[in-house]
Amino acid sequence: MASGVVELVNQALTSLGVEPINDLEENSRPARFAKQKYEHVRDVVLRSHVWNSATKRASLPRLEGVPVFGYAYQYQLPADFLRLLTINQHPKERHRIEHNRVLLTDVEAAQITYVARIDTIVEMDLLLQEVIAARLAVELAMPLKGDIALRSQLMGEYQEKYAEAMYADAKEKPMEQLSGSEWVEGRQSGPHSTWIDARR
Repeated sequence: MASGVVELVNQALTSLGVEPINDLEENSRPARFAKQKYEHVRDVVLRSHVWNSATKRASLPRLEGVPVFGYAYQYQLPADFLRLLTINQHPKERHRIEHNRVLLTDVEAAQITYVARIDTIVEMDLLLQEVIAARLAVELAMPLKGDIALRSQLMGEYQEKYAEAMYADAKEKPMEQLSGSEWVEGRQSGPHSTWIDARR
């Protein structure tokens, strides 16, 4: 895994009162569980909101042939794709995403904005890093501590950090991005679809 992951994992372990690790490959329970859960937690948090530092643009390569029915063209989505935001700058362009990250649509040339999987920690906003560490602490609470009350406490802390990060992230978006469907989705995103007003 990319450099910086161990530091982020150690933030989560510190929240649990667990000794930090030196490497995810070391033979210890914290390292084994962290390695097992980190990538899933990272991707869930990244996909849950339109994070500025995880938003990318791409011109998609059109695949040979046409869909069997329903759409005119098919395109290959990027390997780091997590969530589609717009096609040719339109959030509601008719489309469908199917097996092997294939995008079906009627547009002749597809340029997309999307939420990407970010492997390098330093490319993430600092508050986003804290959100991932907080969520990882929640997921590690039971396997490492077996403490339901602690897990509940950490979930509350995660939700607070998520709200703070989403608010800061939203303030850095152009106003036109907050007035359309992205704004509606942003309000409904987050832990357990908690309603959070990002413009408060």
